[in-house]
Amino acid sequence: MDVKALAAKAKKVSRDFTKTVAGGGEYTPPAAGPVSLRFVGYYEIGIHEKEIKGVTKTNEKVQLVFELSGKNYPVKDNGEPLRMTITENLTQNVKSNIIKIFNKMNYEGTATHFTELLGNAYRGRIYHTEKEYDGKKVVYANLRNEDGYSITPPVVEQVDDEGNVTTKKVKVAEPVSELKAFVWDLASKEMWDAIYIEGEYEEKKDEKTGKVIRPAKSKNVIQETIMSAKNWIGSPMQVLLDDGEPDLGDEDDEDPEVVVEKAKTEKKEKPKAEPKAETKKTTAKKAPAKKQPEPEPEPEVEEDETEDDDDPLAEIE
Repeated sequence: MDVKALAAKAKKVSRDFTKTVAGGGEYTPPAAGPVSLRFVGYYEIGIHEKEIKGVTKTNEKVQLVFELSGKNYPVKDNGEPLRMTITENLTQNVKSNIIKIFNKMNYEGTATHFTELLGNAYRGRIYHTEKEYDGKKVVYANLRNEDGYSITPPVVEQVDDEGNVTTKKVKVAEPVSELKAFVWDLASKEMWDAIYIEGEYEEKKDEKTGKVIRPAKSKNVIQETIMSAKNWIGSPMQVLLDDGEPDLGDEDDEDPEVVVEKAKTEKKEKPKAEPKAETKKTTAKKAPAKKQPEPEPEPEVEEDETEDDDDPLAEIE
């Protein structure tokens, strides 16, 4: 997909992130420590429910995807890089995590939307957190700790013997993944097709009992997550997939002048005694060419101003 064209459109008509409002199993986590990052995916996934500390909250969500590189983060045997996904509330609350992340990533101050930053290089640090899952202790990796997200410009500071500080640019691996995005209000067939992931993860059975301990699962997680959103029905993408483009018939292929002359001939030949019937017939013929009405905009979701800062580890994936 043409990410630059999408970014230009999003910059004009989508949200401006510089403007804020007051208010387990076989999983092996990436190694803890400093890491090079490449921003390769931005997905607005709609409104979802999540239970935090026993309270169910409903928020609009967004996912940011980064490729990892560096000494401790080699590409896998299939040539795919390690990736990490950040999921946060999509809001313009000045205190929210997503705005703090945007400000860190937009260190040059030239962007107003995340899509303009796709492909950019960053530095970060991976932290390990131990949590209990299905009665077992599992180590999770995240790009933040209690002090916030570790994303920084792709430079390191060097201090000489006299205490002078200089910065040195860090070389970050070029992106392996195709840059992709899904902007909810700018949904298009091209955007939708680009985020489709073919195939499924095979089921896993216990070697001794033969019991299925992990069922087969589709790899098409981004589209399926979007379609599971509470505001999917009636969304621009759902309406586009359901209705598609209107069928204008074979007249589209005719020469315009021929169509005009044909209309004049039909008008002369029609019986004078039946003008109303002819008018009704003509209207019915033209009806499919009417432009489909634009979908009603989804209502804004009121953001809990303190949710993002209550528990900095609550959103660990």
